[in-house]
Amino acid sequence: LGHRSKVQVFARLSCARKSVILSGNIGQDVSEHKIFGFEIWQVFPSLFVPHDHRGNSKSTVLASIGADDSVPLRSFTLLAFGELMRFEAPTRELMKLWVTALETLDNVCSSGYSLLNMAQPENRSDDGMGKLGQYCAGILGVWRKYFAHKAMCLCDEGATMTLTWMEVENALNHLQVDEGRREEARSYFNDVCGGMPNKFAEENLLRLLQQLTNSKEQQQFSQRHFSSLPLKRLAEIQNEKYSSGEIARFLSMASEHCPKLERKVENLTNVEISRMLRSEANVLLDVDRAYDDMTHPLSHYWIASSHNTYLEDPQFLSQSCCRMYVVVLSHGCRSVELDVWDGPSGDPVITHGYAGCTDVSFDYVCKAIEAHAFESTDYPLILNIRQHCAARNLHKQAATLRKVFGDKLLTPEIDKETRLPKRDDRGNPLGCLPSPAEARGRIIVQCEVTGVPGFDGIIAMPTKKAQIQHLLEDYSRTERQVTVVDEHDLRTVISSSTHETQASFTSKHLLRAYPQGIKLGASNPPDVAAFWAAGVQMVALNYLTIDQAFILNEGLFAVNGGSGYVLKPPCLLDPRVAPKKANISLIVLSGYRLPGGNADILKPKVRVTVCSPAGCTNQETKAAGGGFGPIWETPMQFETDNYDMTHLLFEVIHSNEETICHHAIPLRFARQGYRVVPLLGAAISVPVKHALLLVKLDCTFA
Repeated sequence: LGHRSKVQVFARLSCARKSVILSGNIGQDVSEHKIFGFEIWQVFPSLFVPHDHRGNSKSTVLASIGADDSVPLRSFTLLAFGELMRFEAPTRELMKLWVTALETLDNVCSSGYSLLNMAQPENRSDDGMGKLGQYCAGILGVWRKYFAHKAMCLCDEGATMTLTWMEVENALNHLQVDEGRREEARSYFNDVCGGMPNKFAEENLLRLLQQLTNSKEQQQFSQRHFSSLPLKRLAEIQNEKYSSGEIARFLSMASEHCPKLERKVENLTNVEISRMLRSEANVLLDVDRAYDDMTHPLSHYWIASSHNTYLEDPQFLSQSCCRMYVVVLSHGCRSVELDVWDGPSGDPVITHGYAGCTDVSFDYVCKAIEAHAFESTDYPLILNIRQHCAARNLHKQAATLRKVFGDKLLTPEIDKETRLPKRDDRGNPLGCLPSPAEARGRIIVQCEVTGVPGFDGIIAMPTKKAQIQHLLEDYSRTERQVTVVDEHDLRTVISSSTHETQASFTSKHLLRAYPQGIKLGASNPPDVAAFWAAGVQMVALNYLTIDQAFILNEGLFAVNGGSGYVLKPPCLLDPRVAPKKANISLIVLSGYRLPGGNADILKPKVRVTVCSPAGCTNQETKAAGGGFGPIWETPMQFETDNYDMTHLLFEVIHSNEETICHHAIPLRFARQGYRVVPLLGAAISVPVKHALLLVKLDCTFA
């Protein structure tokens, strides 16, 4: 375990407590840690690449990715409670056993529904609400069971399956119930126990959560917003069609505590409307609009792209490893970077040149990519090779790429006499690249032409460095050619050109932008929205840094099924289409099950940032008490000159300015009306189970 060291641990699975218990010796200390099933966010086999005391990769372990079949893949990664833990099992069979066990434990403790499942085409219907009866577990049912079990596991220190009042208080702290609700909870505890210890069980905790959920404050909130809201009016606000049968089925299945309806549903009660709107089937993302036509040329898409993919840390004195390719590919990235240099032994290696970074074998990286290239999406993967090698290593690279990727490698048409790619009179490769749909499951090599026939024969996308003065006027390039430019030069180009010029160029030609190389850290450009608005297809980001640019990138590529390709809007595909101006009216209403920060009880506020080509503006709510069910009801107004290029960023912030969780979405994919915003953890950017914001969104066009 650990970032740069290996520690032997012993693990045992406790079925009764639904947890994994890890113990091990670290120096003279004996430590033990318990991981509950509800804390497990993701488990996946991975490449564990340890380093010796000099920072050099150990080839014996690297061989486990396929260089030597006698050394099997024995490692896996566990993402739990916001931390990454990497394990290497003694045998491959034990690795598979533990991965299966941990995944099962996670499934047992999960809620049984997820946004990812809801987003799949086979789980969507045309009734305007989706399969509500199946996927809307509702606010009164599943989440309470989940959190009651979670609090019971964490706070039952004696494993007696009952709680003392002190343990109940700890559970309420964990659930972010503010101090003002403790008297009500203590009264219920006394009623249950009647002075007798060891009587307050998990079912009592579940009923207490039900009582706290139906508080007077929450009832008044529902009354203010939903008491005089007929179903017909709600349908108009939501811009959806609600059938009576679907509503009745949804409400009857939303919770075991909700009685079946014995009446018509033209007019729902405020509690029923509130329950329906706060379900995770009512998410802000318009799932029905979030699947794109994948038959356009590549230049018509934004493509999820990574910069310095191989680095574990900021670019100076960092470790280079295979594992980062696995992590980035698991995020749906479709363009990864390989900086290739002549290694000390004469073979090609990947590293950041002149920065004191360690290196990793080009051969090992290719095998890691091949093993994980299409696990999250099967749309084409682009290998952006930045070449620094001598001719002898170019031949080795070509041989490795052909051997590892085989028929998956998309290569240009070769002239039989010259053995070079066929080119037109201007020296450009003939023909256009296929669409994402046509190139499914293929690997595309992007690199500068080297003049070495064996290597140039596998370059499907030649790279050309930008001539800034005439970048957007240079129409000699074909779609197959990629122009690369750093963020500083790109800003110069954008500021000195019109929208029509930018759209005309990028609708036919590929651009790749990357962060400036002089940075000491791994920060990303703050104005990525402006880069996308200029039509730049590949805005390469450091996936190491969860900053605003990364979060917006994550929100953009969450649409279209997480394929890593998003079709650009009409104003970027046709220069004659002008951007649309819009007024954005937003009300941040309330929050639910917000995770705690470093403080005992969260004092959350919500910051909403609107990012457009013109820049970013934000507004905040006031702080509320506790994360259990805060109410803000804060109206906000924004304007944008380019509706299709605008992004919404929601951040839940503690009063000490610590960001707790976030969510980003392109405005054009956001549904209007009352919607819930599912939240991602700030530290590791994965979904926080059941944590939601309730907002009301309305956009009007100027």
